[in-house]
Amino acid sequence: MLNTSRCAYLARRCVGQELQLVKDGQCEDMDLLWAAERARLSTFSSKRELCEFLDTCYEWERCAESRCRCLLPNQCPKGDAKDYCVVLGSVERNVSLCMLGAMKCKKINFRMCTAPEENPQDPVQ
Repeated sequence: MLNTSRCAYLARRCVGQELQLVKDGQCEDMDLLWAAERARLSTFSSKRELCEFLDTCYEWERCAESRCRCLLPNQCPKGDAKDYCVVLGSVERNVSLCMLGAMKCKKINFRMCTAPEENPQDPVQ
């Protein structure tokens, strides 16, 4: 985690450094767990949409008011590949990366169907 000025952050991105914006502003009230999970999930994302030169939005986010905002799971495209098995309550269901990221971002209570060590490509390790 690096606390830096907006100018230094933009300069590093300009020269190609892969950085994740955790929060634009002071760090005191940020959600470090979500920031780390977002960075981990982003490695599986095929979507990288620049948001106002500060951040990059992924499948489960949309750029709004100069920030990446989380989608609700039902806002994810219906046709996306459903590569992840989750348990919601007592129901198993296959979901897309968009839905997985949206559920994590919105702090929806669920668990993965299999243990992370069984699937080395699992984004929720």
